[in-house]
Amino acid sequence: MNDFSPPGPVDVRTWPVWNVLRFHAAVVVENANQVGVTTLSPRLMSHLALLLYAKGLYVEAEPLMRRAVEILETKPVPDHNLATALDNLAQLLQATNQLVKAEPLMRRALKINEDSYGPNHPNVAIRLNNLASLLQDTNRLAEAEPLMQRA
Repeated sequence: MNDFSPPGPVDVRTWPVWNVLRFHAAVVVENANQVGVTTLSPRLMSHLALLLYAKGLYVEAEPLMRRAVEILETKPVPDHNLATALDNLAQLLQATNQLVKAEPLMRRALKINEDSYGPNHPNVAIRLNNLASLLQDTNRLAEAEPLMQRA
C-alpha cells in the first residue's frame, strides 16, 4: 500500500496522477481501517491527506491526518514519521484557525525531532519555523522571535 501513492502530493505537477488515483487511494485507506491493517497504511493515508490539504479540502484531510497520527502513536518509540504527521495535522489546524489545538501538536513534533536528531538538524529548524509561525498568528511575537532566530 505504501508504494501505491506517487510522491509529492503537495506538488501540483503530480496532481494529474493523483486526480486519477485519489478515489482509489481513499478506498484502500478505508478498507485498511475497516479490517484493522495499520502497519502499511499511514504513508498512503498521509499522502492522501496532504493532497486534500493542498487542495484546500480540509474537512476531508483532517480525519485522515488524525488517523495517521493515531496509528503512528502505537509504535513503541516516537520517530520522525510521527513528528511529521503531528506537524501536518497542526498545520491543518492552524489553517482552519484552530490555533489552541495546533500548538501542543507542534511542540510535540519539535520535541520528537530534537530527541531524534539533536538541536541543530534541518528537521528541527522546520519544526521551529512552523511553531514560530503559529506563535505569530496568536500575536506572541516575543515567543516567536527566538524560535525564528534559532531556526
